[in-house]
Amino acid sequence: MRYAAGAVFRYAIALGLADNDPTYGLKDALIRTQVQHRAAITDPAQVGALLRAIDGFAGQRTTRLALQLLALTYVLAS
Repeated sequence: MRYAAGAVFRYAIALGLADNDPTYGLKDALIRTQVQHRAAITDPAQVGALLRAIDGFAGQRTTRLALQLLALTYVLAS
């Protein structure tokens, strides 16, 4: 997030709209989160099980609908 904000300020400096980048002072103050990679489902039977699990999701309705929308709009990588 700091990087994106810093890029905006550096662009503004290049255009002469800003004098400095205030995000520079946050360089060591913000802690970067660790990335956790998740396993992908590659077996069609497991995809079906996932879709059934989403249909039976007992959490918030908006979360279930978002998961269903993701299932309808995902793109296969070849």
